[in-house]
Amino acid sequence: MWVTLAKLAVKLIPPDKAIKVILGAVFVALIFLILLFAGPIMVFKHIPLGKTTSEFNFYTKAAQKIEQDTGVLIGWQKIMAIDAVLLDQEFAGSSESRAYGYKKYFIREEQKKIEKTCSRTVTKKDKDGNEYEDSEDYDCSYWITVYYERNYDDVLNMLVADGKLPADKIEDVKRYNIYDASPLAVDVGDALPPGWMPTIRDFAWPTENVFTVTSLFGPRTDPIEFVTTVHNGLDIGAATGTPVLAVKDGKVIYAKYMGNAGNTVIIQHDNDTETRYYHLSKITVKAGDKVKQKDKVGEVGSTGRSTGPHLHMEVRIAANPVDPLQYYR
Repeated sequence: MWVTLAKLAVKLIPPDKAIKVILGAVFVALIFLILLFAGPIMVFKHIPLGKTTSEFNFYTKAAQKIEQDTGVLIGWQKIMAIDAVLLDQEFAGSSESRAYGYKKYFIREEQKKIEKTCSRTVTKKDKDGNEYEDSEDYDCSYWITVYYERNYDDVLNMLVADGKLPADKIEDVKRYNIYDASPLAVDVGDALPPGWMPTIRDFAWPTENVFTVTSLFGPRTDPIEFVTTVHNGLDIGAATGTPVLAVKDGKVIYAKYMGNAGNTVIIQHDNDTETRYYHLSKITVKAGDKVKQKDKVGEVGSTGRSTGPHLHMEVRIAANPVDPLQYYR
C-alpha cells in the first residue's frame, strides 16, 4: 500500500516541488512528535507530585488546620506549589509544620467590632424615696478577629519581600497551579470510623438519635455534577421527617425556601456565630423566634438541590463557614 501511495505521489507532485513537499511533511511530523511528548512532560513538570501520600498530607492537613483556626479554606495545592519551587519538588524536605507556617502569608486578620446593646436590672428610687427595680440598656459591644484569604499574588510578593522566594520564581509557582492536582491527593479524614458518635459540649447534635455523617466539610466530588467543589457544611443522612434541632440557643433570622438549599432555617447565636439547616421537608419556626438548644426547628427532607433525604448543617463565624465537626470531637 505504501509503495502504491509513493508512486501516486510521484505522479501527482511536480518534480520541482517534491523537495518542498517532503520537507514540509517532515516538519509537520516533527511538530506532531514534539506536541505528543512535550505536552505530557510540561503537564507533569508543573504538577506538584509528592512521592508518598505523606508528602501530599503535609499540605492537605496544613490546609485543614488553617481552616480550623480561621474558618478560611486555603487550597492545599497553592501551598504545595510554593514548596515545589523552593524545594525543587523534593517534598521529603518539608513537613506539616512547615506547610502550616505559610498561614501568616495566606491569612489576613482584621478586628471587627460587634455592636450590641444589653439590658440589666438596676435599683432606683422614686420621688418618695421608695426603691424599685428597673431595667436599663448599656453598650456591651465587643471585638472579634475576622480572617480573610489574601490574593495569591500578594502571598507570593510577601514571600519575596521576606527573602523566602526569589522574585524570578513567582511565575514558576503559579504554573504549579495551572493543573488541578486534587485527584492526586489522598483525602484526609474523608470518612468517620464505624460507630462514630459526637462528643456533646456546647453544641447539641442537630438530628435526634441519628449520627450518620455522609459528607464532611471541605473539598469533595460534587454528587450531582461530579466535579471537585468545596462543601461548606456537614451532611447527615436521615429519613424524611426526622426532627431537626437547634444546636444552641439563638434567634431565627431566616426561615423559608432558599434556592439550592431548599427549605432553610438560619439561627443567629452569640459571638457572631450562626448555624444553618438546609433541605428541610418542613420548617417549624419563623424569623424572629427565639429558640433554646434542642428546640425543634424543622424536619429532614430533600428540598432544593439534593440527591436524597439528609440534613446539610453549617456553622458560620462572621459569615465564614467553619468545620462543624470541630464542635463534636
